[in-house]
Order: sequence, then C-alpha cells, then structure tokens
Amino acid sequence: MPPGGETDFGRSERVTLNDMPQSKQEQNPQRERLTNMDQAIKQLLKDHPVDALEFLLPDAVKQWGKPLSWEFLNTTTRKHDLARKGYVMDLNIRYTFAKRSVVLVVLIEHWATAKSVNLHRTAHYYLDLLERFPKDEVVPVALVTDTKPARIRNAVHSESRGRVWLHFETMVREVSRDEFLAWEQAGNAIAQVLRGAMAGSQSRGRRYSGARTP
Repeated sequence: MPPGGETDFGRSERVTLNDMPQSKQEQNPQRERLTNMDQAIKQLLKDHPVDALEFLLPDAVKQWGKPLSWEFLNTTTRKHDLARKGYVMDLNIRYTFAKRSVVLVVLIEHWATAKSVNLHRTAHYYLDLLERFPKDEVVPVALVTDTKPARIRNAVHSESRGRVWLHFETMVREVSRDEFLAWEQAGNAIAQVLRGAMAGSQSRGRRYSGARTP
C-alpha cells in the first residue's frame, strides 16, 4: 500500500478490530457435555482397572481369574504419515495373570452416542497394538454409554475378486435399558456408577416426557 494509506485506486483502506477474524469460537454446550463425559468415563476405568476388566470382559476373569498386575499403555498411535494428524486411542490396559503365558491388552474405545461409533478408527488402533505387542492377546471393546438402545455395527468387512482383504470385529458393551436391571445387585464399581448415571438420565427422560403429555 502506498504511503498515506491510499490504495492504487485512490481510496483509503482502514482495518479495525471488528474486521479481524474471531480467534475463539463459541463453545458448543452439547460438545462440551460429551467431552466431559468422555473424560469422566476414561478416568473411572483407570481408577478401577480390575472392575473395568470384570465389567467389559467377564469371560476373561472367569477363565484366568483376576489379574495380578496391569499397566496403562501409551495411547498415541505410530504416525506413518508425518504430514497428517495422528490418532489417539481412548484407553488401553495391559493385564498379566497368574498364567505367565497370558498377557491381555484391552483396547477400550468409549462412545457417548451410538451414531458416533467409528470402527475404521478402532481397526487402525487395533492394528497399531498388534504391531507393538505381537505376542499378546489384544481385544478391542467399544463401550457405548448412549442410554437409548440402538443397532450398532461390530464389524468391518471388505472383500473382492473372491478374496477377503479385511475382516475386523470389536466387542460392543452397550450401556442401555436392556442391561439396567441386571446391574441391581452388581458389586462392580464400573457397573454401579454407570447404573446411577443411567437412572438419572432415564428419570430426566420420564420427566420431560411427562411434561409434554397433556
């Protein structure tokens, strides 16, 4: 711009603060609520790793007993493309049992809504863990805390030319009304907290429903 603030066309150009783009967007209340819930669920699982295993994979505890020790693994996936943003897993816990040959890595992905479940991303995490721990048994679990029961896909399948190129499945632990009564006598800390959260959500839903009824 020439001296004096004149453009080549002879008119003055002025920039004010109102013309600058807003650097901070307004916070979405719904997104903030889901983010807070996600952080609370992950912290709950980390605070009670044995109960987390019993709640998510009860068959493993029945087969091998309670774990002797556990560790929380790095949740950052390896970046093969440095130009792109890397994926970060929710939580993965590596359990050891009395049988020295049994080492179990549980990949836990929490989804606050059924429609947000992303199996392709989970498959990416699973392959990363298989590469990092080739001798361990790795089990993926999708923990869905949507209070409304929904039809949730648990597999990704790809085939062509008569051959299967990829088949990936994850266990789905859906916190829904279908399991609510089964938690009444549960002594599991994870089940108790989720049961209380569900009861509160359902009570609010009944109040809202009643308010709309003439």
